[in-house]
Amino acid sequence: MAYRLNKRRIVLVIIFFITLLIATVILLPSRISSADYEVKVAKDDLAEEESPQKGTTAANEELPPNPFLLSDEQVAQVRRVQAERIALLTRECSKEPKPSNAIYNRIVAQTARRFEVVDKYRVSNCMVLKAGFTAWNALLAYVLGRQDLIDGHQTYMMSKILKATTEKFASVNSSPDYMKFVVAREPFSRLLSAYRDRIDAAYETGAANRFVPLILTLTRGVGYKQTYDNGTRILPSFEEFVKYITSVAPESHDPHWRPVTMQCGACYVNYTVIAHAETLNEDLGYILRETGIEKDADYTILIYNSHKGRGNTDDLLERYYRTISPQLMQKVLAIYRKDFKMFGYDPSGFLKKMYPDGSVVWNP
Repeated sequence: MAYRLNKRRIVLVIIFFITLLIATVILLPSRISSADYEVKVAKDDLAEEESPQKGTTAANEELPPNPFLLSDEQVAQVRRVQAERIALLTRECSKEPKPSNAIYNRIVAQTARRFEVVDKYRVSNCMVLKAGFTAWNALLAYVLGRQDLIDGHQTYMMSKILKATTEKFASVNSSPDYMKFVVAREPFSRLLSAYRDRIDAAYETGAANRFVPLILTLTRGVGYKQTYDNGTRILPSFEEFVKYITSVAPESHDPHWRPVTMQCGACYVNYTVIAHAETLNEDLGYILRETGIEKDADYTILIYNSHKGRGNTDDLLERYYRTISPQLMQKVLAIYRKDFKMFGYDPSGFLKKMYPDGSVVWNP
């Protein structure tokens, strides 16, 4: 009798666990699908993408306010600012010498390789790294229905999918129906951010693998071709990085720190919007509204894929640039001179703080 009862208990226990297992298998996928997805932009050296960021919003978490939703008054203000920025770029470009046909064609071909074109929304943009490009590509993957890239953490592939041919770029550039925009960033901040994120990074990057041996060889001698010493990574200081980039032609710079005016054909594209990284929320909000992307977009993608780096770059500028001699800083200013002038950045205040003796001054 006892044996029969024990056997009965065993059967009941087995049935209970089988039922529990089935319930788990059925309910688990629904729980996963009910949570908001995670967008993570993977590092891709061929696409020259920024370092990966990710962000999630739990299903029961309150969404943050939409910083890209503009009032009519804000839209009017952005339009006024854009008119000023376009006018400034036009004035500065009028001072540039007219290039020969061969040079012009070469510049246009190079610029075309940096352009994305989204026909659905009649918008195109120059791919500027270290200026919000990661978040923009994640958003494009979402609004264009590339869930496969989102799920595979490959939204960086949008830069290849949407890259313009020279012919397509020429057509879009001459069309009044396309919005054409570029995102500029204060050059000192962008240069430092590129160094910290691509060279002095906690993980290996394509840029570091390519440039660290070159930087160390230039600044420390041929004995530093190897970037590891007994298993410890050897990384150049910010000063060494700056010495290297000022020793080579800007045309050979990695896109993470190549001047924006140089890679985006500042005087050869009929830009309708010049965004600034420092006012990116307002500028992107304007772009989303004017192109119609706003109605299809999930603004949290822009928030959670915004590159935040390791600390606030503005707080670090003084600390890092203290290591740069006046002679070296003059070379930096020469490289990024057009970025400062054409996009309306004035380095005078920063230079006065760094060099109170007047050894480096800004002469626009």
